[in-house]
Amino acid sequence: MCRKPDLRAAGEGGDGAVDTEMIWRETTANGKAERAQRVYWNEKRRAKGRNDITMAEVAEHSTLADGWIVVDGRVYDVTKYVASHPGGVKPIACLLGKDATDAFANYHPAAVYEKSLPNFYVGDVADAPKPTAFAAGARAIRQRMLEAGWFETEPGFYLKLGAWIAGLFLTALYLTVVQKRAVAGAVATGMFWQQLAFIGHDLGHSSVSHKKRVDTVIALIIGNPLGGIAIGWWKWTHNVHHVVPNSVEHDPDNQHLPIFAVDHLMLDGFFSEFHNRDMPFCKVAANLVVWQPWTYYVVMVFARFNLYVQSWLYVLGEHCKRDKAAEAAGLLFFAFGIAGIGLNFGSWKTFLTWLLLAHVAGSLLEIQITLSHFAETVYGGLPGLTDDDEWYVNQVRTTLNIDCYPWLDWVHGGLQFQTEHHLWPRLPRHRLRAARDLLKPLCEQHGVEYNECTFFEANIRVLTKLSTVAKAAGARAAKSA
Repeated sequence: MCRKPDLRAAGEGGDGAVDTEMIWRETTANGKAERAQRVYWNEKRRAKGRNDITMAEVAEHSTLADGWIVVDGRVYDVTKYVASHPGGVKPIACLLGKDATDAFANYHPAAVYEKSLPNFYVGDVADAPKPTAFAAGARAIRQRMLEAGWFETEPGFYLKLGAWIAGLFLTALYLTVVQKRAVAGAVATGMFWQQLAFIGHDLGHSSVSHKKRVDTVIALIIGNPLGGIAIGWWKWTHNVHHVVPNSVEHDPDNQHLPIFAVDHLMLDGFFSEFHNRDMPFCKVAANLVVWQPWTYYVVMVFARFNLYVQSWLYVLGEHCKRDKAAEAAGLLFFAFGIAGIGLNFGSWKTFLTWLLLAHVAGSLLEIQITLSHFAETVYGGLPGLTDDDEWYVNQVRTTLNIDCYPWLDWVHGGLQFQTEHHLWPRLPRHRLRAARDLLKPLCEQHGVEYNECTFFEANIRVLTKLSTVAKAAGARAAKSA
């Protein structure tokens, strides 16, 4: 039975743990928490460990060829591990040479601390930074949620959700294939794709079974063939997004030139560290960006087609290193299924009507995703993860929540609690609303701006930001003409 966390220790030093040598960690047993050592040791490495390492020295080891990270005041040389990191090379690359304590805690279960980290130990940091009061409070909330069992998935939640999504799928199938009702079938199909994506999002974060492999296999079975988007591609991009949300050069979710520029920092062009190529603000971009407040919703309708293309490029490219056959098989199943629907209609005009309307109905997903970040703080480079832009503050300032009634939570699929999700990405969806009630007072207490508005207000917020950037782009073009 899950309990309401006792937050009397929130905001008090460390991470809120009762014993400085023991801490609550999430396990892979359905997210159940266990009381574990804060630090585990490889005795051979411990005997050779240094105690005079400074953060300045750590910062010098920030490349793939020579990369160190700091976790709980200990230094780990992960150079030889980066290439085989299960979450991908780029997420960990963004943390090299920095204090990765909070990022590491929120993405890894207890076993990683015990079985993996000790093998890379170098020594202790002599001038390890103390957490800010806000970070200490956020850590305390996480500790209390773990202790109260909030990271445990409630099977009943996903059983009901599964029944709902299965019902949507069967309804879409019946209306589209049996009844051949293009409009009604398209609306049901779009709703199904949207709701399926939310499940895929949960699985991608291992917040369903809390076992990475189990959740990945489930996603391969239902996500790729029924949604047409590769779970591997999604994790490849999304893991980086979570580490550096809204970074101009590093976050792939905000790199949309020449179609969109979500901040004036993009008007000079930039080098995408994710795509490893220049993204210039060329004449094409200049001509398109000035219209972005007007093209936003049109692009959202067709955005899913880009995801299909990106999924295939991923599967056929060098970045898909695992489950390539399964990924491709699922995408092929989806492609043949869509083609079969076209043949079943017997009219290409009817089929194209269905296809367009299905993507119109499903575009609420793309709108929801972009509302979460487009209008929020954008920055250049990597966050330093120091006092001014430490992990928790950076996550809060770059995300936006959608304030809605609880009975509308199903519409947003958990993405309406974007801030809480970014702070605690492995927290099950059904706990995010309660987590919000704990985080908001902490933000108010420490003067950290908590971004939240209604769905309508969020749309206005994004359109206003896009319009501001569009005007700046137009002014530049006029000046250079």
